[in-house]
Amino acid sequence: MRRQPARGRARPPGLDRRRVAVVVTLFGWAALPKGIVLLLVPGDRIAAAYKAIGFERFFHVWMAIVLAIGLFVTAMAFAA
Repeated sequence: MRRQPARGRARPPGLDRRRVAVVVTLFGWAALPKGIVLLLVPGDRIAAAYKAIGFERFFHVWMAIVLAIGLFVTAMAFAA
């Protein structure tokens, strides 16, 4: 006798737990080099790098981008 597949709640088409896991993993690996740099590079050089990319001038733009990415990853995790 064959077992019937379990019926769970329907997930949106195209959204798979593996994809969410891959996205979260990629963001984690992308954060690793930054953490290593923050540990090893002196603070004055990091400050100079932030000034070079316009971090102070475009602070709100940078934070909006980080917020959007965070909300996207959170929504993907809850939808999976």
